[in-house]
Amino acid sequence: MTKENTALIPEIIVNKLTNDQGTFTLTPLAPGFGNTLGNALRRTLFSSTQGYAVTHIKIRPSVPHEFTSIEGVKEGLQDIILNLKKVRFKKKGKQDEEKVLVALKGMTLFKGSDITKAASSFEVVNGDFVICHMEKIANFEIELSIGKGSGYEPAEEHKPPKEMAGVFPIDAIYTPIKNVTFAIENTLVGKRTDYEKLLLNVVTDGSLCPKEALKGVSEVLLSIFTAIARNDMSEDNEQEREHKYTEDNKVRIQELLRTPLAKLGLSARVINSLGAHGIEYLKDLVGKKVADLLLLPNFGKKCMQDLEEFLVKKNISWDVDIANYE
Repeated sequence: MTKENTALIPEIIVNKLTNDQGTFTLTPLAPGFGNTLGNALRRTLFSSTQGYAVTHIKIRPSVPHEFTSIEGVKEGLQDIILNLKKVRFKKKGKQDEEKVLVALKGMTLFKGSDITKAASSFEVVNGDFVICHMEKIANFEIELSIGKGSGYEPAEEHKPPKEMAGVFPIDAIYTPIKNVTFAIENTLVGKRTDYEKLLLNVVTDGSLCPKEALKGVSEVLLSIFTAIARNDMSEDNEQEREHKYTEDNKVRIQELLRTPLAKLGLSARVINSLGAHGIEYLKDLVGKKVADLLLLPNFGKKCMQDLEEFLVKKNISWDVDIANYE
């Protein structure tokens, strides 16, 4: 007589939950599944949980390099950059990105809370964290570019164009996960004592609840396993794959080219400058000579930089041939 291999449906129990720490129990699990799931969840929590971090900074008045000292500031610019990596952000608005300008004049401390006051879409979780100490004579501004991502991204991967002088990229520590540990214990199922329960402890920086982090990475893993389960596992044709990618990319670019500039998330400066000259869609813009655009009234180098950054993010070439996407 053959036994049916009936899959166990485990239950998840929340043992403890705060803004920055959660302990969970997943039980019962078939023998060996404790380590399998524990490792998968731990690694995915670190690598795939999304968060926010400073990606670039700019000092005004401009400074030549990151080893510069700023008058009236105890720390050098390099130390300020190191401290900015430790600032943790929680989204409070609709935007996933924001440039925040913090004016520092007549202050003795630059703290995380000063960024919160200047930002519209973000709140600094560790608001009491001191970024630098200053004397009353200090008088400068710091522009922070805050972006969204997952895991860790070195500064080299988001270097600005050469013409954006005075902008310093910094290592972005996006992940809100500080620590994940797990342990395996045996548990009784019927008469068997070799089933397992997974004890999982998740610590965050407070910008994301551990329960939401766990649910988020579970959905990531589920989407991957679902894609595998639904695949018919037939032999793939590389040419067909390449053709499908090309077609999908063509449709993506077509949709972007036909979208009004006002709906693409460009800065109001760019939209207003171009709109005044009858340029309202991306298809009306790409392919034009940069020199011709810079001659337009109210369209300066800053507008051009914003526009080029946008095209890079959307993976669209400036000299794209519109005729290929009509």
